[in-house]
Amino acid sequence: MIKIKFILLLVVFANIGHAQITAEDFKKINGQWKGTLTYTDYSDDATKTTLKVSMDFNWLKKHGKITTTFLEPNGTEIQDKSKIKSKKKGTKIIYDGNSYLVKEFETQNNSDGWKLLLIGDGKDNGKNASIKQTFLFKKNQLSITKEISYNKSNYFIRNIYAFEKE
Repeated sequence: MIKIKFILLLVVFANIGHAQITAEDFKKINGQWKGTLTYTDYSDDATKTTLKVSMDFNWLKKHGKITTTFLEPNGTEIQDKSKIKSKKKGTKIIYDGNSYLVKEFETQNNSDGWKLLLIGDGKDNGKNASIKQTFLFKKNQLSITKEISYNKSNYFIRNIYAFEKE
């Protein structure tokens, strides 16, 4: 009995931190999205600004292509192209120029949606930072929240994308 409990504990601890997301999960967000980006200004890490934004997401075999268009307050449109790439069978993600561990992945509402939490290190505002990226997908809604910590304990929200599918 003790051996069985020990083996079960080993199995549980061996899988901690090894959540994974599949290509099929990412394909659920394929398409065109419209919404807002609310970000915390880099000059003071406090002032909030909200912009209108649209996004086109297209998942291919092992990566997604993201085209985002921002509408600046002066009416200028700025377009950004980026990729999100799955590695190590979906346990690591390259996104926004950083490498992340898939810390948590859970389906919600009978697999109708999902939550993905990525944790990694990178640069923010020219400083070393711990970064959390949380994707929350529910049918026709998608949010992406980026949190930053310069001391690995106190996080603040750098930006939030809030989209609805077109």
